This record gives sequence, C-alpha cells and structure tokens, in this order.
Amino acid sequence: MKAVKLTTRHLVNRLALTILAAYALTTVHHIYGGLVDNAPDRLLVPVIMAVPSLIALASLYRYKQTGSGAALATSSIVAVLAWVVLSGLLHGGYAHAYKDILFLLDGPSWLYYPLNPQEHYPPDNIFFEITGVLETVTAYLVGLFTYHLVRDRRQNVRPVDARASDPGATTVNRIPGGAACRRLVRRATIGARIVTGESQARRSPTYAKQLFAR
Repeated sequence: MKAVKLTTRHLVNRLALTILAAYALTTVHHIYGGLVDNAPDRLLVPVIMAVPSLIALASLYRYKQTGSGAALATSSIVAVLAWVVLSGLLHGGYAHAYKDILFLLDGPSWLYYPLNPQEHYPPDNIFFEITGVLETVTAYLVGLFTYHLVRDRRQNVRPVDARASDPGATTVNRIPGGAACRRLVRRATIGARIVTGESQARRSPTYAKQLFAR
C-alpha cells in the first residue's frame, strides 16, 4: 500500500484536529461541571472518551501512512459513534441544547427528564451550558470531515479499479504516444477481423457459386 496524496493528507489532518478539539471541549465541560456540581461521575468522562479518540486518531494515522481502507473505516465508525452520535446528538443536542430551548420556552420539565432523569433542571450555569451546546458544533465538524474523507477515498479508488480491469490499456498509457499506439492496435485488430471474415467467406460453397455465376 502507498501513502495517500496531499489533498487526502489535509483532510486527515483536519479530521484529527477536529477530534482533538472535541475531546478538549468535552474535557473542559465535564471537569468544570463535575467540580461545580460536585458530580464525580462527570470527571470520568474524559477518561472514557479518550479510548475512542485514541482509536480514531491511530486509525487516521495508519490511513495517512498506508491508505488502508480498513483503517479509514475504523476511524470513521469510531469517530461518528463517539463524537457525532454520543457527544453531539445525545449530550450536546439533547442534554444541553434541547434542555436550554425547553427552558427558554418555559416548557414543562417532564419533557426533558425521560432520557436524562438524573440531570438537574432548569439549567443554572451559563458556562456549563455553553460548552455543552458547543459539542454539537464539534460533532458537525467531525461528521463533515469524515464525509469528505470517505468521499475522497471513493473518488480515488474508482480510477484505479478502472485501470486494473484493463491492464493492456494501463501498459500502453504509460509509454510515450500511448494513445496513438492504442489506436493503431485497434485498427489492426479490426483489419484482421475483416480479412479473416473474407477468407472464411471465400471458403464457403455459397461464395464459390457466386464466383462461377459471374
């Protein structure tokens, strides 16, 4: 396997930096919330989220060095599950954005508790809520760069597959004047088929009768 091209490297770097930013944001958010609200369980979140972050970053590094499709698939699945679904949609989206909107609209608390019954309501700390809502932004960026990286991979694989299906064309295209050589080969092939077809026709009884009839 070969290392990926320069454009792909930029996408890999952007996704890696976005994952690091998402991890830094959730670390600040949960450590602050754990200390302010005396909630030691929140202090464990940075440790837990370090595991998928390291897996995603290590897989991205391997993809950057080797172009491995398995490495890209691993990093994409882990990044989307950890930072888009869990951190972005469930935590940033539901536990903070939805809660804050419900509070600002003076909605009843029972609309919030079903998925997060242990969380305090109404919100009472603006820094904690802002950093929580910002996790939806990092989730969007992780999802966006993951999508672009996967699309870049698919666009790069298709030309290789097309050339692999026609090794003769690949060989001819590598030499100078390959296109002209390919046209000459094609014309010679067509000419040989015409001559072969005429020879076979001359040997047929029908052709002989037509020849004597003249």
